[in-house]
Amino acid sequence: MLMDAERLPRHPSWRFAFLSYLTTDPLFVALQYGMQDAVALVGCTATWGGSPNGDATEVAKAVDLAVSEKVDGIAVPVLGSEALDDAVGRATVAGIPAVALNVRAPGELRLPYVGMPSGPAAARIAARIAGKLRSGDVAVLAGERELVALRPLAHALVAALGRTGRLRASLVSTGIDVYAQLGAVAEYVAKHRDVRALVALDTGSTEALGAALSKLGPGGPLAAGSGVLPATLKLVAEGTLDFTIDEQPYQQGFLAALQLFLTKLSGGLLAPADVRTGPVFVTKQSVGRYLNTRTRFEGSSSRQKYPIG
Repeated sequence: MLMDAERLPRHPSWRFAFLSYLTTDPLFVALQYGMQDAVALVGCTATWGGSPNGDATEVAKAVDLAVSEKVDGIAVPVLGSEALDDAVGRATVAGIPAVALNVRAPGELRLPYVGMPSGPAAARIAARIAGKLRSGDVAVLAGERELVALRPLAHALVAALGRTGRLRASLVSTGIDVYAQLGAVAEYVAKHRDVRALVALDTGSTEALGAALSKLGPGGPLAAGSGVLPATLKLVAEGTLDFTIDEQPYQQGFLAALQLFLTKLSGGLLAPADVRTGPVFVTKQSVGRYLNTRTRFEGSSSRQKYPIG
């Protein structure tokens, strides 16, 4: 039987603050849809904010603002920033439940986490690459703003590739925005023709990698991207990218909202818990179901529709 707000006990319309380190990243469109659908289901509301620039201090200020506005729960990336950790601590002291959303960097602040864990994800990505390469150099690409959050995954991936004993990996910063990334990745690919694989960990680096490899033609290095934007999916379909990483952002928004709601509804008896989302590898064999549907679940449509096909 479908649960909806009318079948729940009468409760306040709680308001939750969802915060991001990069509010304008297309990755978070699906996350916001998940957040919106969950709070609508249970009769609550949510706001979206944070930093558009990958600035942990701006996220900390957004947490403090949410506390001052007496929101009922906070979902926030944990970025390994002292200022942000202190702000989340003030929220906890104020009695506001919080979950780590999308990112939980190593450190003393151990909030319950909804997202793709860096260590297990890196191990799976490395295993996939090692299964296709006997030896050689691998470049792990990430933008400067994105590295605020992606550094744990990037470092874990470099380490996991190194542990194969056959692959040598390095982290390459690709620039501060998509325009800089287009040039930086093109230059890197042109100067490192001996690199055997390239893995882009953010949407801008993925777009730049696709553009650079399209100029090389067939027979280029093994390549992988991140996200399920239409342009990325086309790169997978045509074989330019071997795979792209779907970290299931809709689930992150939906499940974080439900966790905060249940914490409030139960009076704290149901505490938030770690929930692992992704990675799902989208390959040439599986990309068709992404390309053939437009859904809120992947951020490619705002429409509510069932069935999705």
